[in-house]
Amino acid sequence: MRPTQTTMAAAAALAAVALTLNACNRPETEPQASNESRDSQIAKPIERLVDAGKSAKSGAATSTIPASRDDSAIIAKVRAALNTDPTLKAADIRVDAKDGTVTLSGAVDTTDMRMHAHQLAATAPGVAGVVDNLSVKGTG
Repeated sequence: MRPTQTTMAAAAALAAVALTLNACNRPETEPQASNESRDSQIAKPIERLVDAGKSAKSGAATSTIPASRDDSAIIAKVRAALNTDPTLKAADIRVDAKDGTVTLSGAVDTTDMRMHAHQLAATAPGVAGVVDNLSVKGTG
């Protein structure tokens, strides 16, 4: 096989695996899509694989890390920052992230602690924004 044929064969195999895995994640109650939308759903992963192959050939870097994995890393970094801070490590602060936006929830003792937690979260690597749902104990 020539290198181009090998690349296309690998892309086709990856597309088949991606489609199979995608089908496994669908809920059984999902309504049947029309043939047109099904065709576009099949075409998109294949286009991404072809584009990735072109980028790899040209030496361009591509990000293949899913957003959920990025969010997990962001959560870990924010939790680490909060847990190593002497004023916040004992606080009841929950951290969540979606598409790089961190949500802080729970209760802290003072307004200064709330502002400090917000600042630590906002300056953690990869954080696009912070939703502050923290409450200050005793202020109802």
